Amino acid sequence: MDVTLKAGKALLRDREQGERGDRWFLSLLPHPPVQYIPLRPREIFEKKAPAGNREAVWAFASPKGLAAGLGRLGFASAHESPPVDFRRELAVLTRGLTPRTGYYREFMLYFPMVPGEGYRLFTVPTGRMYRDTIVITFLDPGGRQAAACLVSREFRRRDAFRV
Repeated sequence: MDVTLKAGKALLRDREQGERGDRWFLSLLPHPPVQYIPLRPREIFEKKAPAGNREAVWAFASPKGLAAGLGRLGFASAHESPPVDFRRELAVLTRGLTPRTGYYREFMLYFPMVPGEGYRLFTVPTGRMYRDTIVITFLDPGGRQAAACLVSREFRRRDAFRV
């Protein structure tokens, strides 16, 4: 009983800290927060990276592009691909950044810059995205762009590329 109660309190404390932690970020967005659609990332894996690499972000809109991108970075062979449903999700790979709740409006998907170590692959649901091209941007506490990439939802013709 005590273990369940402690776990519940810890979960509530983490949720409250997360909401307070996003307030600084919501104040940086160019429009009122009510105009954004919050999107929770689903983390797939985390891998260590060599020290000294700067923050970066890549987005993948197809299984072939994801397998090729991971292969270039030495994570997986071309025939291995993480479980991503590309009809409903967009795969995002970051280096030196930890994903938190993203905020989507028009063609922009903003994430708060939370420093992290290594590479992280996560997905973002695309069901509420209504534009063909999405710009994924991580903003630092000063409102400056820490990392960004552009991805087209024209999944069959183009894949991901960095800005």
